[in-house]
Amino acid sequence: MWVRNKELIRLVPFRDISHILHSDGLTEIHTGKELLKRTLIPLGGLERRVPETIFFRIHRNYIINRLHIRQCDPDSRFVVCAGGNKFPVSRRRRKDFQRFINQNV
Repeated sequence: MWVRNKELIRLVPFRDISHILHSDGLTEIHTGKELLKRTLIPLGGLERRVPETIFFRIHRNYIINRLHIRQCDPDSRFVVCAGGNKFPVSRRRRKDFQRFINQNV
């Protein structure tokens, strides 16, 4: 994914993006180590730009990369990603998330 900041435009491999979150009107793209970008692009717009084979929208505010998932509870109520970030999985998305995890194990 091409990411632009004030100084440069750089190509960030999808595998390096750990999660994308929406908060306070801004969408943030993160690696496990850094905040890559804050943007006004809605989360749904970014959801369409990332491959659905490795990214999953677990909540209205979160998209996670399955390559960065380190654990989830048996009922899939939350997910812990590399770096210790913990994200809730919405009730509406739990069954789809379980299928996503099982097909991509």
